Amino acid sequence: MAIDDQSRGRRTYSYFRTQPRAAASTLLIGGTNVTITGDQNGITISATGGGAVSGSNPGLWTDGGGKIRTTGSVALDSSGRYAPNVGTDVYLFVSGSIGVAAGTNRNVTVFGGDVVVSGSINGAVALSSSNIPLGIDSFGIAGTQQTDQTQFTSIGSFEFAFSGADSMAPPLSTTYQAYFESLVETTNSLCVAEIRLYNVSTAAIVTNSMQYMSGTSLTRLKTGNLTGSFATGLNLYDVQLRLTTASVGVAICKSAKLRVYWS
Repeated sequence: MAIDDQSRGRRTYSYFRTQPRAAASTLLIGGTNVTITGDQNGITISATGGGAVSGSNPGLWTDGGGKIRTTGSVALDSSGRYAPNVGTDVYLFVSGSIGVAAGTNRNVTVFGGDVVVSGSINGAVALSSSNIPLGIDSFGIAGTQQTDQTQFTSIGSFEFAFSGADSMAPPLSTTYQAYFESLVETTNSLCVAEIRLYNVSTAAIVTNSMQYMSGTSLTRLKTGNLTGSFATGLNLYDVQLRLTTASVGVAICKSAKLRVYWS
């Protein structure tokens, strides 16, 4: 930048003339062995030699306009540590509190959207896609199914196997929890409707699967965990519905499903 001054009588005029900047030029020396350069594509902050952490490989930060990248390790730490200070093989470190369930100053890490991990997650217990619970609807009945009978009536069927050659478990999953869920109502406030699972292959009621409701309001029913109630191998199951009292109304099931959590 050049400055030209001209005096005309008692008045002094100053004007500035800028020089064009090259496509890439040094803007500022940011300290010992730290250089900040920039061009039309963004700003680059580089550290070399003693400017890097503990004499490690040169670090480089580049601001690409709305995005940033680096070839060095990164630490977000209130204690002022660099990532290699936490562990020699650490490349990204984010500090925070551990095991805080309540309080106003928990210092927890929060991700506001979806988080995708391509590798494994390790902590007090190693986590991976094999042991993070995966919820799957093994079957579903949609649409209105009804009966006015006091005998249990099949309103849908499905197959289920948690082990063996026909196992429906996802790869690497070894355990599961299963819950039978349904939406049921009746047409008469005096009615009581019952719904259950029945193993057709073994001719046995699935233990603890029986649910009931009364009245005309649509009611969500859900069993407890049915792990241990299903037979080994591939079996055929019925969803069965009935009224407990004849000729007083109709039992209606609007949906039913077996929700299985694999891990």
